[in-house]
Amino acid sequence: MGALALLLGARAASAGEPPPPAYVPPPVGLGSLPPAADVWAKHLAVMGQLGLGTPTGYYGLTLELSPDPLFVASLGVGSGSGPLRGQACRAPGSVGVCDGSFGASLQYAALGRFRVLRTRTQALALGGGFSMGGYHWTELVMDEPSHKSATRAYWLNAEVSHELRTASGFSLRTFAGYGWMLNPADLQCVDTGVNSSDCPTHHQHDGQQLFYLGVALGVAF
Repeated sequence: MGALALLLGARAASAGEPPPPAYVPPPVGLGSLPPAADVWAKHLAVMGQLGLGTPTGYYGLTLELSPDPLFVASLGVGSGSGPLRGQACRAPGSVGVCDGSFGASLQYAALGRFRVLRTRTQALALGGGFSMGGYHWTELVMDEPSHKSATRAYWLNAEVSHELRTASGFSLRTFAGYGWMLNPADLQCVDTGVNSSDCPTHHQHDGQQLFYLGVALGVAF
């Protein structure tokens, strides 16, 4: 009898206690993930980059800092199209084009982007920034193209990118963008000795805007 009374008393006491509160997960907003699953929480990444017309040229290296998983700031340096070497494309008394007269030039870029949509391993980002470096533009024809050259071109860039990242930190980013030259007056036609009036007449504004494509591969820490 004593044991039965003790059991009934324990049940009565527990019946008077309020039930434990139900677990309510924290709200998940745009671009946010549970911290344990967030591979984007890594703050530093080193990326090698290849592309056409990109802010860091044909190839380069970027250092990315992500103080928050939503935002990335990057500094990059690379090699891209350079300005005209010397004062003219042709030797005195000769007629020809500028083949071999343009060299590579260091390109510098400071960019930022926002990861507007994220999953556990992929992200879509919008960004932009500034870049600068030597630059030349060549008309896309095979026969005696026109040329333009600038010792230093400054660019405003806007881009969209897709990112892939694994838990180990392996990162892959593909991106496409558009650049607007901020000092177009410095992009001057080059006299090649052939059709010298073609460039200033028909290509006054060519080369002042660029569409670019690129891919970056690296590791995040």
